[in-house]
Amino acid sequence: MLTIQTEILIKKPPAAVYKWVLELDSEKYRGWHPAHKAFRWEGTRVYLNEEVGRQKLEIKGILISQIPDKELRFKGRISIMPGYLSMRLEMVPEGTKFIYEIGVGFRGPLGFISDFLIRRFYRWDSMQKIYKKHMQEEWKALETVLR
Repeated sequence: MLTIQTEILIKKPPAAVYKWVLELDSEKYRGWHPAHKAFRWEGTRVYLNEEVGRQKLEIKGILISQIPDKELRFKGRISIMPGYLSMRLEMVPEGTKFIYEIGVGFRGPLGFISDFLIRRFYRWDSMQKIYKKHMQEEWKALETVLR
């Protein structure tokens, strides 16, 4: 499995960031970042649609782990591959250290094959830079939209 991780300092307490994510709806999602197109919760299921660079990203997933004010983990599909999203919140004197990770592909024996295919057909090295920049932009912008 290939992963991208970024860390951002958000000058808000972890509880505010956590609550905002759980209360996220399509209107807030579109107002958060210009690349965001649609978002919805359906119980523990989540759906989001955004554009990262020239790539349209549609994720359908399910919340698999939740630790109040500390962590949210999702698994689902990114295109035809399994995908994982992880949000960890750590309290620091300045607010919240937000650690965000996206993983795509398989774990175990199929991981070698999925990693090869992703690197080959999605130009992973250049996409990784684009995704990391996008992730930093969107999560840093969270300070301005948090209420």
